[in-house]
Amino acid sequence: MMELKRAIGMIRYTDPTTTTEKKLWRTLPTSQKVRATKICDDLSKGKTYHYLGGKKLIRKPSIVRFKLGRRYRLICKLYCKKLSPFQILTHENYNKMYKKL
Repeated sequence: MMELKRAIGMIRYTDPTTTTEKKLWRTLPTSQKVRATKICDDLSKGKTYHYLGGKKLIRKPSIVRFKLGRRYRLICKLYCKKLSPFQILTHENYNKMYKKL
């Protein structure tokens, strides 16, 4: 339980005025929460995104996405040569974001 709270603190929300991402985290199935937490922990330990199953976006190489199952995606951004968790999106919202890039 403590590691799930730590993962929530690591993921920054893009728009603090809305609570859609917080609601998404609450409705996220436990297996996806555990996977997101594991990815965040492994990134902080220095493991590469290739090893964890991440893929760089072709249109914007500073963004890496991880699949959290069929329906959810974890988006990480590259800051000072380190990946840090940025956002959790549904697959539909991820596709909309990708088209806007």
